[in-house]
Amino acid sequence: MSTRNFSAISALYYLMGVTAGLLGSVMVNISQKTDASVASTGLLMSFFNVGALVGIALFNAVSRRFFVNRVISVGSTVMVASLLALTSVGSYSISLVAALLLGIGFGILDLGLVQLMTRTHETSIVRINISNAIFGLGGVSGALMIHFFDVQFLATIAWISLLIAIASAISLSDNKWVITHTSQKQTTLKPHGVLIPIFIAIALYVALEISAASWLPTISTLSGNGIKDGALATSLFYLFFTTGRFIGAPIARRVRAKKMIFGSLLLSIIPLVAALAQPDKTFWLVAITGLTLGPLYANTTGFLASVTTATPGATAYLLYSAMAGSLLLFPLVGLILDRDSTELFPLALLALLLLSLTSYSIASINSKRASENV
Repeated sequence: MSTRNFSAISALYYLMGVTAGLLGSVMVNISQKTDASVASTGLLMSFFNVGALVGIALFNAVSRRFFVNRVISVGSTVMVASLLALTSVGSYSISLVAALLLGIGFGILDLGLVQLMTRTHETSIVRINISNAIFGLGGVSGALMIHFFDVQFLATIAWISLLIAIASAISLSDNKWVITHTSQKQTTLKPHGVLIPIFIAIALYVALEISAASWLPTISTLSGNGIKDGALATSLFYLFFTTGRFIGAPIARRVRAKKMIFGSLLLSIIPLVAALAQPDKTFWLVAITGLTLGPLYANTTGFLASVTTATPGATAYLLYSAMAGSLLLFPLVGLILDRDSTELFPLALLALLLLSLTSYSIASINSKRASENV
């Protein structure tokens, strides 16, 4: 992979991170513009996740006929243009449509960039880790800009992102290949006793991660601290999240993926329990969970790969599960907040964490049994 290509891919990962980091502030901004309830703004994230599911499916279908770089270029343009619409319009109904389109663009990039990083010749695990870390840096900077410049800066960020997206799309000129069709055998998901619990676990985890990051500005606003403090907490979450990934990478060379997963989840219990005990520090303690949650997703993909060596199609299903989890569970957290129950926020996150831990445990037990029966 050329330096030019890697730079373009990294820039697009950065834009995805910026988008993720801004979502919480965007929800608060739309709520203030349209007088929508907290639960209603949570519906924006549902539309975003529906769009992401559609985007993943679109990439799978369209990349069989068109060059990958063209599909990704269209996806990045749709994502950033929709972000610009979200930051500019004052209509709740138009915001829902924009959130849907934002998700479609995000979903195309989510799967498309993974394909570029893992299927391009001469790629490296180092570059894959760097690009994932750059996503986290985007989340940090996006939220941090809101902290320093307030929500009025949202549209400016969107315009700058559009220019970066156009430049990145032009730079993706040497990725002229298409995704080949897979056989029926490759898309048969086995063993069910391992994969289904993994998919459930990742759905619960992603709902936890996105809720922790995206609801923080709302938590801060409802607590009387203002959107700037909430944006700062989101920025800190992604800073800790990125740091966790950097710390987890060398540890993962010596520790098996399953142990990394359980270690991440068990350590995440500590700040959430502390948040229950100290409600006035909820959004700072929730931000700290990013440090322990950071290594979890990468190790889940590693664990999945180890139990599905003959099923490469399982990775796409993992992404579907991740987006579906956020789609179904994120609004439920919003309903809790809509009743002004900010003190229950860490309890809701803790419940998601414990359910995810239970599902991972079932997958681990079934995986051990399957290996013993071979």
